[in-house]
Amino acid sequence: MSERDHMEFEGRVIKTCGGGFYQVEYDVGSTVAVALCKLGGKLSYNHIRVIPDDIVKIALSPHDTSRGMITFRGR
Repeated sequence: MSERDHMEFEGRVIKTCGGGFYQVEYDVGSTVAVALCKLGGKLSYNHIRVIPDDIVKIALSPHDTSRGMITFRGR
């Protein structure tokens, strides 16, 4: 996914799934959506741990908003 062809949202990790995937809940206007996300870039390279209830930024493709990648973990 290049830098220009994705949408960024802020969300909360709900659940840790197998295979390095996480369920992330994010707001889209007045509704709440859930996406299946994987760690991306330096988070994966540096073995940053993400646990449920962490606030994260996710990047979603405009074509498939049910999958994405976690780009930043908040404090």
